[in-house]
Amino acid sequence: MVKEIDHLLVKVEKDKGWVEILNNFMIGSLHATDLSYIYISKKIFPPMKPNKDELQKLYDESLVAYTQPTKKPSFDHYIITAWNPMSFEVSDEVNLSANKELEKDFLTAVGKKYFGHCYGYHPDESWREDGFWVSAEAMSLNQIMDLAKKYRQIAIYRQERNERPVIWVEY
Repeated sequence: MVKEIDHLLVKVEKDKGWVEILNNFMIGSLHATDLSYIYISKKIFPPMKPNKDELQKLYDESLVAYTQPTKKPSFDHYIITAWNPMSFEVSDEVNLSANKELEKDFLTAVGKKYFGHCYGYHPDESWREDGFWVSAEAMSLNQIMDLAKKYRQIAIYRQERNERPVIWVEY
C-alpha cells in the first residue's frame, strides 16, 4: 500500500549552500543559516515558477503597515521580508526563523536607528508577510539586493514619497 505524503521534512546544515527540494513537492531552493529542519507543505503544488505578471498585480495591490508607529520612517526606504522564499509557502516556524536572521543582518549592517518592523498584506486579508523597512540612506540598493538574494526573495519595495515601486531581484 502506498501512502500519500502530505509534507516533507528536510534537514539542512549550516554553510552547506542551497538545498534543492525535488521530491514532487517543490522545485526551488532554500538557504540554511544554521542546522535546521524545513517543513514544506503540499499546498504549494503543483510545482511552478511564480508568474511575474500575477505577482506584479499582487504587489501593486498590497499595503504596508508599520508596527512601530513611533519609529515609522519619514524618509525613503526599502521594504523586505525573509518570508516564503521564491514565493513558495513554508511553515510559520521557518518564516519566523528566517526573519530573525534578516533582523540580525540589519542590526549588524545599519543598527537599530535605520530599520524597523513592518508587514505587507493584501487588502482582502488573503495573505500577510512580516518584514522590515530599512533606510535607503543607510543601505544601498546593491546591499539590499544581496540580502534579498540571501533570503531567496523575488522582489522588494522601495518606498518613496508618493510611490512604492517593486524592484525585481535578478538571479
